[in-house]
Amino acid sequence: MPVGVLLGLQSALRQNRAFAAITVFSIAASVALATSLELASRAVEALSDRTAEALAGAAQLEIVSGTLGLPERWVGEVRGVSGVASASPMLLATFGVDAARLPIHVLGIDFLEEDTSHRATLRERGVSVRDPLLLLARGDAVVVSALVSQKTGASFDQSLEVTSALGPRTLRVEGLLADRGLARAFAGQVAVMDLYALQALVERPGVVDRIEVTPTPGADLAALERELSRRLAGAATVRRTGLRASPFDQSLGALRAALWIIAATGAAVAGLLSYSAISTAVERRLPELATLRSTGFSAREVRRLVHGDALAFAALGTALGFAAGRALAGGFVPTLSRVSEYFSAGSTRDSDVRVTGTTLLLALGAGLLCALAGAVGPARLATRRWLLDEQSDSAASQKPVVARFRGLELAGLATGAFGAALVPGLPPRVALVVVLLCGTALAGRSVSPGLALLARARERASGFLPGSAHLLGTGLAARLRGTALAVASISCLVGFASGALILSASFGETLVGLVRSRYPDAIWVSPNPPFSDGAPLLMLPQAVETVRRVPGVRDVCEQYQATVLLRGEEVTLAAWQAGVALAHRNPADRPQIAAAYAGLARGEIAVSTAFARRFALSTGDSLELATPRGPQRFKIAGELYGLAGPAGIVYMDLATFDRFWQRPGATGLQLWTDADSRPVVDAIQAATYRTQPLFVTENRELLERARAFAGRFDTLLFGVVSLALVLGGVSIANLLLGVVAARRRELLLLRTAGAAPGQLAGLVLADAALIAGGSLLAGGALGALVARPMLGILRDELGLPVETHVDAARLALLGAWVLGAVLLSALYPAALAHRTDR
Repeated sequence: MPVGVLLGLQSALRQNRAFAAITVFSIAASVALATSLELASRAVEALSDRTAEALAGAAQLEIVSGTLGLPERWVGEVRGVSGVASASPMLLATFGVDAARLPIHVLGIDFLEEDTSHRATLRERGVSVRDPLLLLARGDAVVVSALVSQKTGASFDQSLEVTSALGPRTLRVEGLLADRGLARAFAGQVAVMDLYALQALVERPGVVDRIEVTPTPGADLAALERELSRRLAGAATVRRTGLRASPFDQSLGALRAALWIIAATGAAVAGLLSYSAISTAVERRLPELATLRSTGFSAREVRRLVHGDALAFAALGTALGFAAGRALAGGFVPTLSRVSEYFSAGSTRDSDVRVTGTTLLLALGAGLLCALAGAVGPARLATRRWLLDEQSDSAASQKPVVARFRGLELAGLATGAFGAALVPGLPPRVALVVVLLCGTALAGRSVSPGLALLARARERASGFLPGSAHLLGTGLAARLRGTALAVASISCLVGFASGALILSASFGETLVGLVRSRYPDAIWVSPNPPFSDGAPLLMLPQAVETVRRVPGVRDVCEQYQATVLLRGEEVTLAAWQAGVALAHRNPADRPQIAAAYAGLARGEIAVSTAFARRFALSTGDSLELATPRGPQRFKIAGELYGLAGPAGIVYMDLATFDRFWQRPGATGLQLWTDADSRPVVDAIQAATYRTQPLFVTENRELLERARAFAGRFDTLLFGVVSLALVLGGVSIANLLLGVVAARRRELLLLRTAGAAPGQLAGLVLADAALIAGGSLLAGGALGALVARPMLGILRDELGLPVETHVDAARLALLGAWVLGAVLLSALYPAALAHRTDR
């Protein structure tokens, strides 16, 4: 065995250096993708976990009911339930510190609660001040974390200027949070106030966001959860603390799913490349391996020799990939953490990216999987050759295949790919995997009949490549296995990339069309920038009235948006003046929405398509919503189009909303002017500047911002294209290097017979062009199929039914990039062929 290891390493690191490098690179790429995503996603999950733990404290149950909150009177009812040791109300408000560009999350806690155990809990959470009475005596007293104090420069007895949902506010710092407990929530971007002071500050009297419940020692937690759910009668959700149910967790889950699909695709291609590279190295060493067999090495020992090479490659590739993955994780973390407004760009720390046993197992698993996947076939091939066997790849490794069975195989793979893409009812993620697997296999298995067709057409190609046309594709046929693997891997990557480009174009066109068609003449007025990612501010009632009185304003549609909890999920509740909105809708849209709007005028509701699908409700059904006046049932008048997450949207008229809920302001306004809008916009900004600064955006600007927002998808998708170019180029370089190496003697004979060096190089480049053309055709067809489940995933994650759009220019650019990458990767093998006589 030591002799075999030395022979294997000497051969791999000397005469097969190029193939060894390709194998190591493939394994390293797979390991880097897997480990970087695992490290980054776990680091961001740690932020959410710390926040959940800090907010819960000793509580084991929490009662929540969306952003509209819970009536404060429920706290007393919960405290009276048997098995409840304490029930702690909590209110959360998000303020901005413009000077420090920092969002801070202020928690309102009941400091007057007489339960001494709760006071002890507060001390454990790190809430301590020099003069506790000041927190009750002052309505603006706040205790801030050390991070907030450091970034804002505000310490004891100093003021802190913040921007709230109702405008600017001034807080007074009366203490600091110890670096434990509540100070760990929201990555340290946190402060604490008295509950009642915060209610007054944000104008939400009698309302809390959640109630944290601590059971008595020995209480049956499941029974207590059931009893609380029964008492609240569906008006709120009772759940265990720390459950991942926030919009942040849902967004992070969707983004992680997309990134893991990319990583899995890259890992699969890396396994194919490893197989191809090790196969090529084994084929180059066949005389050496045959000699070993003749001198007494058994087939098992030869297989061990190949497996030893693969394990050596795996060790080196895993080490390099692990180091690269650790470095890449630092770049992924800010992107993942910023999917939520709860964390700023600097929320994560370097210490959050920690290597664990899971990371090491994942790296070893990815590296060994790629290496062993690449070694199994070549090891079997190595044991079937003897010294006097024919060395031709086509004669020794290819078996005759009955055309009928090959046709049935291709038909079955095509049926699987088309069926998974087109048959309704299959989960989109399952359909995506099936389409990729069947489509990739179909592309690889189609190589043999494709080369057979090429053999019949070689004579016609003489006019393009005189003197060497009769050899066109013969090198690919001689290495049929490598050619099939190269075509399969490139087709898989091109299909995934082209499907992603179709997804991006479809999302962008749908979003832009949504903005363009609804209210083409409207002007949007809001305290928030369009498509902003931060916590939304509310438009003050006095600012709304000021806008209504501005000369030139013909009509105003006031809007408000919140979230409600329904069956444990947060659902967007959108309310607006439906009659005003309908009068200004595009006339072509009115027939489809007239029935729904008539129902809204009667006090009924409408729902989005995503909501109807998620909760299995449709027009004519009724929906019960929890309100401060008790549970209320609303009839569903129809479905409307909208984008607001997988749980969808509930729509109602603003007058209906105001009958059941207390509204502190408006999310924004849509308005229409009598004539030229520019003077009216200037007048609005001048009139409201002192009351509340507002963003006034015309529809044209909304369209531009919508295009920019949709363009964010392209950053990630073009990264996928870059991955396709790199791995596809590696695959082609590996194949053509093997072809040139295997046909070295044949190329020498051709050179001796009078073939020019340029003809030999052109032959290699022509083979590369054949692979590129076949892969692009197969990948383009695969991309068209892959786009359907991708759009299904987008529909499920964002709640947006997207119409398919094809950006032909970008797809053509992708094809040009892939063709260029393939030809570029063929330059070195072509140069080797050009130097055949040297």
